[in-house]
Amino acid sequence: MVALDFSGLYFLLNDKLFFRIHYKEYLVGLINKNNIDPISIMDLDELLVLVKRADREKEIPKKKKKNQTDQEYKELIRKV
Repeated sequence: MVALDFSGLYFLLNDKLFFRIHYKEYLVGLINKNNIDPISIMDLDELLVLVKRADREKEIPKKKKKNQTDQEYKELIRKV
């Protein structure tokens, strides 16, 4: 069971109370423990937002070439 209070400050998960920051740490721990790569499930738009947030100075490759598939362009962005 997951419940969220109206202030958004804590979560109730399986009868354990997590403050928001601890809940995020808990989720990151699960991701790391299970060797999940969140980037692999992101679509192109999500990946572009992630790269822009991480390093605004970094130049993102221009829009893909005509013969480049979405997957190839996504791989190019991942390398940034």
